[in-house]
Amino acid sequence: TVKEVGLVGIVEWVVPVLVAYHANLDGQQAPLSLLDVGCGDGSIALKMKQVLQDKHNVTMTVHGVDPSAEAARNANAAGLETVQSSWGDMEETQQYDFLFFGRSLHHIFPLDEALQKARRVLKPNGLLILEEFAREAGTQTNIAWMQNLLVLLHAAGATKADPTQTDGVGVRFTDKLGWALIHGQETEALEIWTKHFDLPNPFTHKPASHTTTTSVAKDEHSRSHEHAHGHAHSHGHSHGHHGGSGHSHEMHHAKVLIENIGKHFEIVTSTDGPCFGWLISPLLADQEARGAQTLLAMNALEAKANHASPGFSIGRRLVARNHHNATMTTTTTTTQQSQKQ
Repeated sequence: TVKEVGLVGIVEWVVPVLVAYHANLDGQQAPLSLLDVGCGDGSIALKMKQVLQDKHNVTMTVHGVDPSAEAARNANAAGLETVQSSWGDMEETQQYDFLFFGRSLHHIFPLDEALQKARRVLKPNGLLILEEFAREAGTQTNIAWMQNLLVLLHAAGATKADPTQTDGVGVRFTDKLGWALIHGQETEALEIWTKHFDLPNPFTHKPASHTTTTSVAKDEHSRSHEHAHGHAHSHGHSHGHHGGSGHSHEMHHAKVLIENIGKHFEIVTSTDGPCFGWLISPLLADQEARGAQTLLAMNALEAKANHASPGFSIGRRLVARNHHNATMTTTTTTTQQSQKQ
């Protein structure tokens, strides 16, 4: 299914990180432990646990935290022990080997306090693992490429009915973006993208001395946006990450996330990752086998584009080590992680 392809794509890049960490323990500690922050329905953490056990004979306990009551119920029902709480309000009852933020950290404010908490919740030398997307990295080239894929899929009858042409109530954030691109002109692609994410208009904006967040109106963005981990993770919960009641919602830029993580952690790797398929996939009419094959093909095309032009992809994948007393250093590589079924 489309959901499974999204799951496998993330798990395939994360699990080798977990295995390498385990190998360096020299049998000192077992099992491993992971906390999924903004865990949604729990499927990512549970899949990581399963793959580690089945393919590597490594045991790992997995927990989740999510401010959405519905998400927490679903995760617990699926078998992931999950606490309903914002990250800021979550009780610090234990330390973990791994913290996984799957397209959730960009919602969490204040960022410095969130990262200080991450250092406390992680064990010494534990790893913060980040899966994000860089909205600010959209260009006329890569967004027009995404738009052309959408237009082709729509012309082939592979997209679902356009919900924005009815009353528009409850339409997902990604659906609005996708259909705006389908109906728009190719020359408007970047303008549509920046308007959708409330980014500065690239054709009229004069760069400010510093920009750290993007404001998105609550009535637009808080409706159920296909969110973290590539599965149906309600975006409506995201305001709870702030630690207060959600007002108009802001999102950190990926660049800002990475820069601030580097102030608190030792960044081990920072790479490009696939993202456009994740944004397009909710619009596919077939979410089963045919849709899964379509998503795999889109990911392969994106990988080729990013190989030819590094930085083309707007996905961001980062691993950082919790070195409390080490001098922070950054090793950055740009690679495209391919997704396999």
